[in-house]
Amino acid sequence: MTNSAHTPDGAPVKSIPSDSDFTPSIGRSSLADHCRIILCVLKDLLALLGTIKLLTDAIGSAIPEHYGILQLKLSLAVLAIYVAWPVWRETRNSLATIFVSGLALLAVIVFHARVPTFPEEFTSWKPSVADRHMVDQQQIRTSGDAIRHGLIFEADQRYDEALGDFKKAIDDRWTKPFAELQIANIYRIRRDFQASEQFYHDAIRHSGNLNSSKDRNYLLTHAWNDLGIVLRAQARLAKTDKEKDDLTILALNAFTTATDLDPTFPKAWYNRGQVFFDRREFDSAYESYRSALYRDPEYGKAAYNLASLAAVRKKSDESCKWLQRACQIDASWGYRVALDPDFDNVRRDQCTTTVIAAALQELQAR
Repeated sequence: MTNSAHTPDGAPVKSIPSDSDFTPSIGRSSLADHCRIILCVLKDLLALLGTIKLLTDAIGSAIPEHYGILQLKLSLAVLAIYVAWPVWRETRNSLATIFVSGLALLAVIVFHARVPTFPEEFTSWKPSVADRHMVDQQQIRTSGDAIRHGLIFEADQRYDEALGDFKKAIDDRWTKPFAELQIANIYRIRRDFQASEQFYHDAIRHSGNLNSSKDRNYLLTHAWNDLGIVLRAQARLAKTDKEKDDLTILALNAFTTATDLDPTFPKAWYNRGQVFFDRREFDSAYESYRSALYRDPEYGKAAYNLASLAAVRKKSDESCKWLQRACQIDASWGYRVALDPDFDNVRRDQCTTTVIAAALQELQAR
């Protein structure tokens, strides 16, 4: 006989339902329950991604060089914690967990790969004849289109139109640093050195917008090298010796930064040698020119400057050796010796005259 509670009038007392009565039965959730849970998680995930973007934007403004990688790591970490565990806890369904996690992971990957890898997409892209003919009729729909149009206009020396297209790409965080680099290059060509310097600094500051370390290193190497060219040009126009010395040191630091970022980049080594040559630091200039030629054996300008440097130092045999190397790369270097005062000390040397005569003969035979 079981004992049961009764009211004074003899009616049985209804038991109060426990919390466990409201808990879904594990393994018996319906498809509708799964869908409801998935939709709730996805809705919360979208809100969370928005929060992540606001957070990383705020941090990225303080440390922009780490923006891209910071955002990706934070997004993936929150994704792993926020999505997989709650879905599994509520449904105990591995397929539902994998499905939702996969969708969220795909959303993050797409978010971080909206723009193609920028060295291959922009720096190696060469406009075809059809691209050049159609550029005026094509509409710009994305920042990538604006970059491509700008590169075509820049190649055709239509600089005003190129600037207009590059400035359209600045509005997109992902193409902003490359657009700034190209704008700086155009201002440098136009010898507007102050504007060019500002845009090079902007490109360096916004390089963190790029997710790939390869992309960032490429942009930073070229930006620092080109900034050094602008600073060296400004040093030549300086009105006082102090201003000239200050700008020369800044240029040297810029080229050194470029070689540190990419030791295989020959132009930065060559430009570094140019600054040392300007400062009459011939030993350092020699090492820099040698480094440029070592990294690019067809770098005729580096070989010619090694010959010029040796001629200034009255080392005729060494000068002849490097001049011969330069003329093997391009015979036209032999013609330039006749107009270069740096070769005055060795111009009548027999070896030098022989190399020059052979180079001129080759040019005439072409």
